[in-house]
Amino acid sequence: MSWRRVRDQPGGARVYQIALQGGDVVVGAWFADAGKFAREVAAYEALRGDELVPTLLGVDAGERVVLVAHVTGVRASSLPATSPEWVTVMEDAGGWLARLHRRPVWQVDEVPLGDAYRARVERVERELGAREPAVLTSALRARLDALPSQLEGCVRVPCHRDFTPDNWLVDPPHLRGVIDFEHARSDLPEADVARLVNEGWLDAPERRRAFMRGYEASDGPAKLEGYVVRDVALLEALTTLAWALRHRDVEREHAARRALARSTAMTPSAG
Repeated sequence: MSWRRVRDQPGGARVYQIALQGGDVVVGAWFADAGKFAREVAAYEALRGDELVPTLLGVDAGERVVLVAHVTGVRASSLPATSPEWVTVMEDAGGWLARLHRRPVWQVDEVPLGDAYRARVERVERELGAREPAVLTSALRARLDALPSQLEGCVRVPCHRDFTPDNWLVDPPHLRGVIDFEHARSDLPEADVARLVNEGWLDAPERRRAFMRGYEASDGPAKLEGYVVRDVALLEALTTLAWALRHRDVEREHAARRALARSTAMTPSAG
């Protein structure tokens, strides 16, 4: 048996690719955080049988280890920005996300959505108010403070909550796997595109249209546009900025500031 480290996620798991005797390959993830470990295990168990989710092979709760089958492919984030294969990748990803959003919730959250988002808003306002208050302009505060009231009548669905090309495995041009479920839990459907918005999918409208074609063709339960997407993306960007400042992560700080610039320029119809 041999192994090699393939990924270290800041604050997340150490991931190894393990070659077994006989030639089989598996992937093992070691978690420092108990909550992330629990969410990863719960998601893999709930999604057994999904052809795009690696098969769960084993769990060691004491060591916080998750073992899954290896999926052949490369991370979609490694594709060239100008690759024509992005259109198919995005359409496949939108279709898979719609199917996830239509699944039964596997972890019930009793806190009303409005209250949960109000707590998130208050937390990020408190932290950034102490670290970098100039970021929280009166216009941004107004958008944040209005968000919880927009969620009346909205319901939670199963969400990946880190659904970006870095967590999609592709054998171009098709999606072959979705990985890294340590953030997965029930949330607004719109929360699953917040990071896509912040990473710039509005700068590539053909990709966004392809994603929405896939989502709508698979009967996704949300429009993934408008005020809610815009302001959930804003909250995500501010939360990432607060995390980056707390951990002195310069790369993530720059990414969060770029996302804030995009969010400030967004109109609801572009969401």
